Amino acid sequence: MREQLCVAVTVALMGSVSAGIANTFQVIGNTGVSAMQMFYDRGHLYILDKAENNALQVAGHPAWAAVYSLADNTLRALDVAGNTFCANGGTLGNGTWVNYGGTGAVDPGVYHDENGLQDIRLVTPNAQGDAQWHTVGKMRKPRWYASIETLPDGRNFIAGGSFHGGFLGLPYHSGATYELWPSNEPEMPTRILQAAQPCNLYPNTAVMPDGRIFMTAGYSAAIIDPITKLEIALPDIPTAWRNYPASSAMSILPLRPSRDYRFEVLLCGGSSISGSVLGPQRALVDITQMLATKSCVKIAPLDPNPVWIEQDPMLVERVMGTFVMLPTLKLLLINGAQSGLAGYADRHQFPDEPTVGESYADHPTYRPHLFDPTKPIGSRWTKMPIMTNIPRMYHSTAILLPDGSVALAGSNPNADVSSANYATEYRLEAFRPYYFDWPRPQPIQGVTHLGYGGPAFTHTLDRSDLNGEPVSSVMITLVRSAFSTHGVNWGQRGLELVHVAGPLRQDGSVQLTVNSLPANKALFPPGKALLFVVVGDRPSHGIEVTIGPGTVG
Repeated sequence: MREQLCVAVTVALMGSVSAGIANTFQVIGNTGVSAMQMFYDRGHLYILDKAENNALQVAGHPAWAAVYSLADNTLRALDVAGNTFCANGGTLGNGTWVNYGGTGAVDPGVYHDENGLQDIRLVTPNAQGDAQWHTVGKMRKPRWYASIETLPDGRNFIAGGSFHGGFLGLPYHSGATYELWPSNEPEMPTRILQAAQPCNLYPNTAVMPDGRIFMTAGYSAAIIDPITKLEIALPDIPTAWRNYPASSAMSILPLRPSRDYRFEVLLCGGSSISGSVLGPQRALVDITQMLATKSCVKIAPLDPNPVWIEQDPMLVERVMGTFVMLPTLKLLLINGAQSGLAGYADRHQFPDEPTVGESYADHPTYRPHLFDPTKPIGSRWTKMPIMTNIPRMYHSTAILLPDGSVALAGSNPNADVSSANYATEYRLEAFRPYYFDWPRPQPIQGVTHLGYGGPAFTHTLDRSDLNGEPVSSVMITLVRSAFSTHGVNWGQRGLELVHVAGPLRQDGSVQLTVNSLPANKALFPPGKALLFVVVGDRPSHGIEVTIGPGTVG
């Protein structure tokens, strides 16, 4: 809890400590709607909220969607018909973004919202930022708090969720199934989501290099094959449960050719609060001061005998933290709280609920930390030397931007817009990591598409790009920042491309020949990504590239 007491002092001193901008937070704008969900594409942040009383208006009613231009810090409201409260999303193989589900209409008379529980919405961003959301159909089942992954064939895997409002995924309103879209197949039941009830909402998911889906829910873990429909149980997760509302930070660890693209999943944080004290609509006891866990665990689910391995614990307890894969393939851990759970209690329904305002969590984690999986065990965590003064708890987001900064937005543990503690948050921040004060190499030029097993490309680093670093320190990295909501960047992954360096020239430059992606589509499913060159831990600006053939199915 001591972290909270230091915020005012640290922020006040920030300007006098250094004239640089590395390891700083800056408010860069206003999102207009609270950023419960967010993704980046073509110079813009696309933001989705729930239907609520936002001041930003569209079509004669409060908006719950917007697009923010990073070039000129302008904001435009977008109209969405269905209520996107606790929806989720991702990309198709053709680069179109999809948003799935949500919840029922809150107030059609005032907010003009419709039931969004089963909706499928598409947007195809462009450089002008004038693309619109379109509702194009319905899922097989209503889904609130579902998980989304992009499959190797460019379709989406949609898992879990609830088909009725509530705090937990109870049997009588839990969608313990998955479906594919687009597809004519029926939805399929899953043993893991059935067994994990009521702790089965927003299950953690990841596409593995063999095309199957890794999933955790409650203390359970499993592998699901969306094609053959086979499901294999994995060992239970130790120490804590780590999906909503005990939301942990979750990420695939960097995929590196030097490790034969070994696939490992890292989960940090969560809670050991028992589901027995959580009711279908609310907590049954005061959970706001119950500490989250510091525990981190990883698993390599494709090993012959996969086991969970405890990793370096976090430096503070954290729930609702978010991992952001940096261009250097280090993981930034940001946002969240030290105690309680995700979620809130509506004061109109539960006026005597023991909450902080309406929040089920307390003690925001204002300070980011850095996880470096290449360091020896016992030294993988680094405390960043600065903190924000903005709580980023339930319904907050964090994603990587092309310049290597991290966009932070949202936080709204309230039933509707509120100025009480903890307030509805509209400020958009940029966190600039440790490399922002260093000379950075020039970005890769002329690459707009990376195929699977396709042709190599070349890139030349000059003397100033190398800046005294050995050529052996160079990496070419590919990062998908993906779709951010509820403490998870869904679909996020980072991969190092194979490259060969030519001889060092007399002028101090060197030419790199960079291989395209391996032929295996499941290593890095199709869609959008950012391509970086990294020299001695100094990344270039990223360029936006399309991965794969641009097709679906």
